[in-house]
Amino acid sequence: MARLFSTDSRASRLLRPLVNRLAPSGPTWVDVRSGPAQGISLLIDARTEKYLWTGLHEPAVQRALTELLGPGMTFWDVGAHVGFFTVLGARLVGEHGSVQAFEPVEDNRRRLEAAVERNGCANVVVHPVALSATAGEAVIHAHEASAMWSLAGEGEGVPVQTATLDSLGLPAPDLVKIDAEGIELDVLRGGKELLSGVRPALLVEFTTTELVEHARVLLPGYRFEHLDGNHWLLLRA
Repeated sequence: MARLFSTDSRASRLLRPLVNRLAPSGPTWVDVRSGPAQGISLLIDARTEKYLWTGLHEPAVQRALTELLGPGMTFWDVGAHVGFFTVLGARLVGEHGSVQAFEPVEDNRRRLEAAVERNGCANVVVHPVALSATAGEAVIHAHEASAMWSLAGEGEGVPVQTATLDSLGLPAPDLVKIDAEGIELDVLRGGKELLSGVRPALLVEFTTTELVEHARVLLPGYRFEHLDGNHWLLLRA
């Protein structure tokens, strides 16, 4: 069924309503059908998360991971969701590398942990915390139409533990992917020591040009390369 969405053609867009009705509801195991993550098993909602199933999810980020990660390296996945990039990273760094995955939302984290186990990723450690500007506790809010959550929301939410990049006490990363649903700058602010000292490569989602400019001021030791859409690669200058 995912073959129908192997491209973003007009035909595939027209068929989506039909496929949504035919797709199983609730968490379903699928194998990614294309791209660098092909063959990875994920536990997804096949009706709302088919972009993970097809392998078309954030192709520029996938390409960057394959170019930047190699055997023996260390990858931090901030906002790991259900494990698409976590497991891809684990595949790329190999048995002598390591992946630290951060996912505070319980439902997403259960699916992430299931994917780590099903794909045999012994080199992955999952952390049940949200990365932010300070360590402590905060409230995370659900998006209305997806399984994404954010500390940037308002109203009722779910309390979660927060940590900073500098407070983790983990082996330094070679690459950090940050997709924190609107609080990417706060994540960067919590890593002043790491980002001025070690200066790992960064893959960051910025939703506005204003956020990019704030990040340039915050990180003078980095050069910024626009990948596509909201995705940026930051490398030591």
